[in-house]
Amino acid sequence: MERANRWTLAEALGHSGPRRLQHFPARAVWGNDAARDRPADWSVGHLANERPCWWDRVLP
Repeated sequence: MERANRWTLAEALGHSGPRRLQHFPARAVWGNDAARDRPADWSVGHLANERPCWWDRVLP
């Protein structure tokens, strides 16, 4: 699929319409801080023990 919206994704998943895919984003309660901080915390926690990144050598 070149471009996908919820209709095309729903059809590809075998759903009759996009209602099931629209349910979560439409009714979810989002915390802006959590949406920003959780992925950042996860990536720091999982990548901290990996090889040094290029920015470790570039940034002071």
